[in-house]
Amino acid sequence: MPAPNSPGSVPRQVTADAGLRRSRDRRTLVGGSPLRIVRLTEGGARLVERLLGDAAVPDGDRPATLVRRLLDAGIVHPCVVAPARRRTCAAVIPVRDDPAGLARSLDVVCATPGIDAVVVVDDGSTDAVAVDSTVAAAVVPTISAAVVPTGADRPTVSVLRHVMAAGPGIARDTGWRSVEADIVVFCDADVVPEPGWLGVLLAH
Repeated sequence: MPAPNSPGSVPRQVTADAGLRRSRDRRTLVGGSPLRIVRLTEGGARLVERLLGDAAVPDGDRPATLVRRLLDAGIVHPCVVAPARRRTCAAVIPVRDDPAGLARSLDVVCATPGIDAVVVVDDGSTDAVAVDSTVAAAVVPTISAAVVPTGADRPTVSVLRHVMAAGPGIARDTGWRSVEADIVVFCDADVVPEPGWLGVLLAH
């Protein structure tokens, strides 16, 4: 196991976060979520310039320490290396009495390349019909866990239901136990993922 801040503890290549801003002298970085300001030495600024130009992270503790700092701040992310076999990916969305939020979340998740299946877990909503209608309007799935294709470039979608609310944690467990995928990602119904969200997650 590599030691902390050793070359083996960070990816070999990184890419800038989509929201990264740099000062004119390249020594101040602004980005990440939550927003952070990172100030660099001249040597650090030169290293970041090379790294964002597709150079590999040099060996040594100092470069690794800086890269780890930027990764932890969300200012850079690991470069995604395509695996030999494409990994399947499913998204689980727990929801309770928030059809409007679910609609916004589904619009983004179902349009994300790389998502093969979406499982909506209705955790005891008082108006189950509203949840079903929201899902049907977004992706036209079948209800009650029957999974069907919704288009060549769209994920399959299913709805699972808790008769009584069990909490978001148990709802997530219900969802991930129902899927057969290499990777399972979770997105709450009141969350609208930002562009490129899946690639960032898979890189980690």
